[in-house]
Amino acid sequence: MGKRPTVDEILRKYGAKLEGQIQTTNLGSIKTSKDYLKFKEEMIPELMGYERLCKSVGNIIKVNPSTKDKERLEKELSSAHLDVTASQALSLSVLSFLGIFFMDLFLSVAIALFKGSLSSFPLLLFFLILIGDLFLFYYLNSYPKRLSNKWRLKASSQMVPAILYVVVYMRHTPNLERAIEFASEHLQFPLALDFKKVFYNVSVGKFSTIKESLDNYLENWRGYSNEFIESFHLVESSLYEPDKARRISILEKSLQVVLDGVYEKMLKFTHDVKAPLTNVYMLAVMLPILGIALIPLASAMLGGLLKTSHVFVLYNLLIPFLAFFMMDKILELRPGGYGETTLLEKNPLYPEYKDKGPHFVAFLIVIPFLIVGFLPLLFQFTALPSMLGLQPDYTFRELGLGFLGDGYIFDFKQTSTGVRGPFGPGALFCSLFIPL
Repeated sequence: MGKRPTVDEILRKYGAKLEGQIQTTNLGSIKTSKDYLKFKEEMIPELMGYERLCKSVGNIIKVNPSTKDKERLEKELSSAHLDVTASQALSLSVLSFLGIFFMDLFLSVAIALFKGSLSSFPLLLFFLILIGDLFLFYYLNSYPKRLSNKWRLKASSQMVPAILYVVVYMRHTPNLERAIEFASEHLQFPLALDFKKVFYNVSVGKFSTIKESLDNYLENWRGYSNEFIESFHLVESSLYEPDKARRISILEKSLQVVLDGVYEKMLKFTHDVKAPLTNVYMLAVMLPILGIALIPLASAMLGGLLKTSHVFVLYNLLIPFLAFFMMDKILELRPGGYGETTLLEKNPLYPEYKDKGPHFVAFLIVIPFLIVGFLPLLFQFTALPSMLGLQPDYTFRELGLGFLGDGYIFDFKQTSTGVRGPFGPGALFCSLFIPL
């Protein structure tokens, strides 16, 4: 990690520029609740969609959480600026789980009755849909926490600029209200929305002063970013200092506190993350590789009980879901403070880099490769050969390649349990086009 910039270096680099903006800033234009709500709707439309979904589904059947869960959900919803209740958020996840579970049950029973016997119940299909249902329930149930953590990470990456804006303004004019207003105008989303909500809470009468509203907001960072709280408390204490030199010294100290706190948290995370990442590496990389070698041996020892469907469930559902769960827990631990910015989007050439046109061109290039890769299956299980006047399969001698033997190109085997394959070298060659 590179050398940390000192407070003097930061103030020399940005202080003159920011003080020049102070004279031209149009203050006093963001304090109304209308501005806050409009800003929220423009900046976070995905949250507005989640709010509408929670309110529409959560009002059908209300599921009341326990007192502990209710306090946790309300805190997460408030941190993410979601205008929904804990009951509505829990109802969405529970009703989604129950809805898909009963659909899964009815579908499986219908298939069994259609085949004429409950012994033909599609247990594997029921199990696969149930796994997806559990994953959906976990995702929806933890979605408020995920949004709250995402909000915290983005907001915490702007803590140093926020303190810098406030310090530079208060070095020029010792007014906390105008300093926060100045910072809210120049910060990026989402910390700008947090500062606007400080004024919003005053304008709607929730708090009588900006200091009360600010102190209430800072409590959201208690236990997550104590250095941010301490820095703002130092800023507030500078207002009571009559000596100008002492006041400026306290303001510079607040900037130093947040810089040191963020730096120490980043160092601690880089050391603590090694063991969890090793576990993910062993699960998501080493275990599948070892499984490739051990599965044939296990199948032979179990007398054929281990089937292709079991391997498919293990490699494509269980291991990816477990790896996702572990990575999600690791990402929740990462601190913010550095590197998160949206300045790239302000570049006039950004739309060219964000254009989806190359993806469409790449898709057109990929289509022929996929067709060749799935050609054995198309010839065997579709009407394509009859439409083209061809056979489902050919021998090498029929194609004039007799020196390769009399075997079939695709070589599907007809067994008592159905068609198996392909086993031919032609099918193996075609399959190389899929990863290509």
